[in-house]
Amino acid sequence: MITQGLKKPVPFIATLVIALLALLISTAAPAQSPKVTITRLLDRTLIGPDIHPSIGENIQGPSLIKVPDWLPNKMGNYYLYFADHKGLYIRLAYADSITGPWQIHEPGSLQIEDSYFTPTRPTISEERLNELVAARRAAGVQVSHDLAKELTEPHIASPDVHVDEANHRVVMYFHGLEGPGFQHSRVATSTDGIHFRAQEENIGRTYMRIFPWKGMSYAISMPGQFYRSADGMTDFEQGPLLFTPNMRHSAVMVREETLYVFWTRVGDAPESILLS
Repeated sequence: MITQGLKKPVPFIATLVIALLALLISTAAPAQSPKVTITRLLDRTLIGPDIHPSIGENIQGPSLIKVPDWLPNKMGNYYLYFADHKGLYIRLAYADSITGPWQIHEPGSLQIEDSYFTPTRPTISEERLNELVAARRAAGVQVSHDLAKELTEPHIASPDVHVDEANHRVVMYFHGLEGPGFQHSRVATSTDGIHFRAQEENIGRTYMRIFPWKGMSYAISMPGQFYRSADGMTDFEQGPLLFTPNMRHSAVMVREETLYVFWTRVGDAPESILLS
């Protein structure tokens, strides 16, 4: 509930719908298109499979932080967290410049054994598999040719990492597999940026991206589901669903009174980054 500046509390969904409809600028309306300039810094990727054999060929969900001065044993000015989408730990790279050269911290950071997510493949019955396939098709989501493998592959991925200056800690939001066809997000904290302690609470859907707004922590996850939390760590209250069913990865940026959402769609080939 929102109470600040109001005589009576207003339900979260009603308030957030009004706020986000005012904040979100849709690319469907060219007359209101935001002025956003994207500058590519290099003619190649910052991180690639050729950097180190330990990271594999699937590089997913990178999240960059500027390393704070209070972090012990700094390896570089910048830390880049990322994953193999079906990997068993969150990768970590470091550099003194955003453009690199980047080095891989081979042990990585958060490990699946420390994440509260299952490290072993769960079993799934043919009946349950058919139910999940039907549900996805009904929602307009494209179904993988090997959905059984997709729905039962142990992993943690999609890190969203933030520096908590007030508490001198690094906060990581990430998702993983809880059971057949059931993935969700959790949060973990670290005092050195490498070793993370996860919390067991299910805080929301996958691909969660966090942003502060008027004293609260807000989140958007796949497929455009909004949440908010008073402390950014627990009790994420579910708000409205504002995107299409095939919305997947996203990144967020708040400028003044406007929320910018950069996002992709499942099944787009070639894939492109959209802006709302």
